[in-house]
Amino acid sequence: MSKPDYLRSDLSAIRMLRSAGVGILLLVSMIVLLSSSAMALPRASGSKCNSNWVNNEGALDCFIQGEDETNNGVSNPHYVACTNDGDVMCCQDDPKAGQTCHLAAAIVKSGPSLQVRQIAAILSAQQTTLIMMNKMSSKVETLNAKVDQMNGKVAPARIQPAQ
Repeated sequence: MSKPDYLRSDLSAIRMLRSAGVGILLLVSMIVLLSSSAMALPRASGSKCNSNWVNNEGALDCFIQGEDETNNGVSNPHYVACTNDGDVMCCQDDPKAGQTCHLAAAIVKSGPSLQVRQIAAILSAQQTTLIMMNKMSSKVETLNAKVDQMNGKVAPARIQPAQ
């Protein structure tokens, strides 16, 4: 016994729609997967940079911004990092152990303005070092005061703060 013609056409239409739906789902899945992997940037690191990044004004601005943020107690300051391809990036770590980076403007300049910016970056780094040394020195002084206050115990030799 054969099925009526109108049932055969309905069944074939349903099969065709089902296979088209699966095809569209596969296509959308491929687009999503390929676009997300194409957008992912390689992890940048400061150890991948060579010394030429200081000639990049955008990278130097990023470095100075990071030093200022460090001096102001920012938990995730900006920093200069490079990719395996040699791209100089300005990055900032986020609290979820991720990294947000953008390409540092690749403007290479020479002359006084770049030299002034380089000197400013060096002085800012030295200022950060001095602030950290001051904090360590005050901790050593606090430790020495606690050692002096110990009752009935032999005090160890005094620790001298760095001069």
